[in-house]
Amino acid sequence: MTGIADSFRSVCVTPAAQLFLKPQDFGVGTSLVGFSISLSNVVSACVDGIAWDSLRLGTPGIAGLTKGADTIFLIAAVTGLLTFILTAFVYQIMVNKKMKTKVKA
Repeated sequence: MTGIADSFRSVCVTPAAQLFLKPQDFGVGTSLVGFSISLSNVVSACVDGIAWDSLRLGTPGIAGLTKGADTIFLIAAVTGLLTFILTAFVYQIMVNKKMKTKVKA
């Protein structure tokens, strides 16, 4: 699952990052994008693992498993919403401004 998600993000994010880079910086910039995507998976796995284990072990039985799973889904929903808001209201505006300046030039 993570590999599939990475491929979709790389296809979308890499050209957007290249829009803001000078041609001589494409190699470093795209490598940084790939590293950031990989690092986000590590951070996500750590946060989800801590939430899962602390809730699962803190509450015995099925209730602990349910609380752990619910918390992981809640974390995923919140981070997905934040990603959407950042993309729609920050990054998209930056890309649109950059495209307008490139069209004028």
